[in-house]
Amino acid sequence: TDDQLRGPARTVRYLQNLPPELIDLILEFARWPIQSEPDLGMDIFLADTENAETLPRKKVLAFLEGIDKALTLRYLEHVVDELNDLTPDLHQKLVMLYFEQLKERPVGTDPASGNDATEQELRDKFLTMLRNSNQYSPAKVLGVLPKDDATFYEARAIVFSKMGQHKQALEIYVFKLKDFAKAEEYCNRVHLTEDTAPVEVTSMKSQYTRKKSTVDPVDEKPSIYNTLLNLYLNPPKGEN
Repeated sequence: TDDQLRGPARTVRYLQNLPPELIDLILEFARWPIQSEPDLGMDIFLADTENAETLPRKKVLAFLEGIDKALTLRYLEHVVDELNDLTPDLHQKLVMLYFEQLKERPVGTDPASGNDATEQELRDKFLTMLRNSNQYSPAKVLGVLPKDDATFYEARAIVFSKMGQHKQALEIYVFKLKDFAKAEEYCNRVHLTEDTAPVEVTSMKSQYTRKKSTVDPVDEKPSIYNTLLNLYLNPPKGEN
C-alpha cells in the first residue's frame, strides 16, 4: 500500500471538510482516527476551521466522553478557553472534570509538594477556572469539594468567595493554608471590588430612614479588613 494511504490522515482530512449538518456521519467515522492517533484525530474537532468550530458541541462532548476522559477535558478547554463558549453546562462540566482528575490522584501523593508537574498544572487550571468563570454553580461545586483534603482547601476558599461568604474564605487562608499573605491579598481584591461596585439607587423611604439613623454608614458594614482582624483576635473554636 502506498505510504500516503496508510493511517488515518486522509480520513481526518475528509471528515474535516464535512459540514456540521453531517455530525452523525462525522462521529461515526471519527472513532477510528481518534483511537489510532489521538492527536491527529482530535484535529477533527480542534482545528482552526469554521467547520470544526460550528460542530454541535454537546454531541461532540458526549462522543468523546465515551472514548477517553482526557480527550473530553482537552475539548472542553478548547471551547471554553479558546472559543470563549459561555454555556453554563460546559463550564460546570469542565470544573467537575478538573475536580475528578485531582481527586483520582495516586494515593500517597503529597498535595503540597508540587513535585508532580502535571498535577500542579491541573490544580492551577482548576483554581483559575473557579476564580475566573461566572458560569458554573458555586453551590454545586462546594457540595462535592472535600473539607479535609489539603488539595482542595484553596478551591473551597475561592468558591466561598464566589458566594460572597468572605469570612469562610478567610478562615481557610488563615487557619487551613496558613498563608497570611494570600489572606491579605484576598482582602485587597475584595476591597477594590467593593470600591468599584455601582452605587445602588435607593428609595425615598430608605433615604429618609438613613438620614434619621445615628449610626455612621462606615460602621454599618464591617470592612473585609475588620473581618480578617477579628479572625486573628478571635479564632474559631479549635483553631489557633
